[in-house]
Amino acid sequence: MKYYILQYPGHNRAFYLSADKLALAELTLTTMHLSTPCQALQLVELAGVRYLSFSTPEGTTLTKDDYAALSHLSFIFACFEERKMSDETTTLLPVLLPKTTYLDPKVSTLLKYKGKTNELFTKMMIHVAMLSSTRAVTSHSKLLDPTAGRGTTLYEAAIYGLTAYGIEIDAISVHEGSTFFQKYLKTEHIIHKLEKQKLDAGVQKRVTMQHFSYALSREEMKKDSTTHHLCMIEGRAQDASLYFRKPTFQYIVADLPYGVLHGNVNQENTSRSPKAFLQECLRAWHAVTITGGSIVLAWNTLLLSRHQLNKLLEEAGWTVLKDAPYTDFEHRVDQSIMRDIIVAYK
Repeated sequence: MKYYILQYPGHNRAFYLSADKLALAELTLTTMHLSTPCQALQLVELAGVRYLSFSTPEGTTLTKDDYAALSHLSFIFACFEERKMSDETTTLLPVLLPKTTYLDPKVSTLLKYKGKTNELFTKMMIHVAMLSSTRAVTSHSKLLDPTAGRGTTLYEAAIYGLTAYGIEIDAISVHEGSTFFQKYLKTEHIIHKLEKQKLDAGVQKRVTMQHFSYALSREEMKKDSTTHHLCMIEGRAQDASLYFRKPTFQYIVADLPYGVLHGNVNQENTSRSPKAFLQECLRAWHAVTITGGSIVLAWNTLLLSRHQLNKLLEEAGWTVLKDAPYTDFEHRVDQSIMRDIIVAYK
């Protein structure tokens, strides 16, 4: 059976035009986890429209679980099966993909600001982290973004139904992110509560965490097993192991500063070179990650080479995934940013 996936055009035309390589790499990684073997993965054009296509061995088709796995793709807009008709013509029949999101995906698109990372790229990073962990994904799987900004990664994690934590040094970003999320929950009539908690960060140091608990119904909210959580900490990424004293997170996902300042940000978190910053952080992030957990970092390769970042991760105890498709995500964002992602696990 041959399949075609129509890529989501998104609201960012420039990202769509540069994302074919990323989409193919993400699809390749995803098919490696399907129960049905897949082959001949490629980009094709039909009637002037770009698709990603692949096929399964003759006499085999994707299973229900396979379709659920494909629905997690960051770029998927529609999926089609190629069918031969009685008159020998070929047609594409749309496949109804299962719903695999908890919150409406629009939540991450509503808050707009200069320097914001494209939501589809953020979603791709989370999906790659989920695929690269040796542990199964559950509703209690926890994700940490230690450079959270206003929370785009957290909102994308919440869409997947994950428990999301973010650390951000800039107080204004934490305020704007938490204010936005509270307004969103109220507007969508989602049952929730907000608690401001103090975390002990060492001798005479305490930081504030905005802790949202929410659920789609009052019945869900009554049970710990069905209540969802999103937390924003006003603190330093380097101090993650002070805020969390034991391995807690299955995923670390961070879009590192690119060395390009965007308006209202803190200088400490936007060094021209990420090397010194990562040398301070990577061991702390390793300490708060559970065994089998994964880390996905996006960075500007014009400031730090992949070889250098490999070395930093390995020195901090991580095992870097160095084979394709993990090396196929590099793409240009603009003249000063050549972006790539690196993936490792504990």
